[in-house]
Amino acid sequence: MGNFVACCAWVYDDGEMKSTIEILIAALLAYIAYQNYKINGANFKIQKDKFRLDLFNRRHDVFKALQALITNIMRHGVPTREALNEFAVQTSDAEFLFGEDVKNYLEEVSTKSLKAIHLTERLGRSSQGSGENVSGIADELYELETWLGQQYKNSRKLFRKYLHFSISKDF
Repeated sequence: MGNFVACCAWVYDDGEMKSTIEILIAALLAYIAYQNYKINGANFKIQKDKFRLDLFNRRHDVFKALQALITNIMRHGVPTREALNEFAVQTSDAEFLFGEDVKNYLEEVSTKSLKAIHLTERLGRSSQGSGENVSGIADELYELETWLGQQYKNSRKLFRKYLHFSISKDF
């Protein structure tokens, strides 16, 4: 232990050796600071990609809800009320996740789906002798069913720009 104290005393007595140690400590601290900078940069990229993944997942959930409604329409001809209600619940956040184009599109799908349900109910009442124009209701319902049936393909085109996802290339 005496040698260690003597060595330290020698280092502090010699001014040149003292400044060399200060330079080494400063260099070590600079190296540690640089490593922290690199780690923080990597963490930022990870957080950015996590945010993008979370946004993608929330948007994809809205898209899946739309696809489920369209599948229900293809299965039954018109949507069921339950399917339309489920669609409304699952797409309620769409205005915060997408642009106006998707928001308006989802509203149009919802409105036309509800109209198809009402026309189907009216057609059922008309066939029981309510006196309504069955041919006119059937034609309007056919147009709605055709439009709704085409939305499986059309929705993919609209949502594609919002559902594009790739990991940052810098990382």
